[in-house]
Formats: sequence, C-alpha cells, structure tokens
Amino acid sequence: GAEFWWWLFMRISGIILLFLAVGHVLIMHVVGGGVGRVNFQFVAVRWQSPFWRTWDWLLLSLALV
Repeated sequence: GAEFWWWLFMRISGIILLFLAVGHVLIMHVVGGGVGRVNFQFVAVRWQSPFWRTWDWLLLSLALV
C-alpha cells in the first residue's frame, strides 16, 4: 500500500536530488569563475527566472524530506 509509494517516492526524489545537487555545485562553484562571482546581484538576476526559482525550491525541498 502506502509503504510502497513512499519507498518509490524516496528513490525517485533521490535521483532528482542527485541531479539537482550536482548541477548546483557545477553552476555555482565550478563553471564561470567559481564562487567569486556569486553576490547579491548574481542571485537577484538568477532568481528573476522561474526556472532557477523552481530549481532552488526543489533542491531545498527534496533535501529536507
């Protein structure tokens, strides 16, 4: 019943979380000059896009589950 669906959710969300976390590390810490370019302006411009807001929201939500 419900136990199977929670088990399946944890497996699928784990795969998604892995993709999101690796993407976060590459985008924020490796590509384009590293963390030196990350400041308020960078985050403000990035969060104007619904794509990046969704990405960050999913990363945080799945990490807390």
